[in-house]
Amino acid sequence: MRQELVLLASIVAAAAGFANPPQHAVGAGRQRAQPAACAMNAQQPRVAVVTGANKGIGLEVARILGSVPGVLCVIGCRNPQLGRQAADALKREGKNVTFAQLDITDEKSIQDFANTIKTTYGGLDILVNNAAIAFKGSDPTPFPKQARPTIRTNFYGTLAVCDALFPLLRNGGRVSNVASMSGPLRQFPQHTHSRVLAPDFSREELCALVDSFVT
Repeated sequence: MRQELVLLASIVAAAAGFANPPQHAVGAGRQRAQPAACAMNAQQPRVAVVTGANKGIGLEVARILGSVPGVLCVIGCRNPQLGRQAADALKREGKNVTFAQLDITDEKSIQDFANTIKTTYGGLDILVNNAAIAFKGSDPTPFPKQARPTIRTNFYGTLAVCDALFPLLRNGGRVSNVASMSGPLRQFPQHTHSRVLAPDFSREELCALVDSFVT
């Protein structure tokens, strides 16, 4: 399990622009952010934000990014106690990390987090969207009651984080989205698959498609 986490984290870190994934590995998506207005002081470290980074893949990504010279990794975590514990553990390993509270389902928490990044660091250079929830396969909760909170958190929560942090991405910034193999495009009808990949596919269409899944 530990080796799998390290492998997955290496893939995500590579997508964010650091480390090299194994040649056979296929993982997180990468996107270059559009040039932003935030300027970077040459003496400041590059700032990496990893959401949901108190455990699992997020913690391993934070460990990798916090090991890169010239990079400060900000651990975003809903639970302050767990977030601080994770940051303290990595600091004891010599990693350059810090903690800031972030609940991706809470609008005020997201805005407070964005304000912290802006006022403390002037912006960020790397965003790894990792925070998410997942029901266990054995969970007896009816599927519709699983789907709604999952989409509210994993899709709309991540979207809200992007809306808040994208304006703070500095020139050359990168975004890495950690996704699940439970939702590959190939499971959709061909016309939906083609439409999602179309250059003019809009945010409104995407949200409508997501909403249709739970209605």
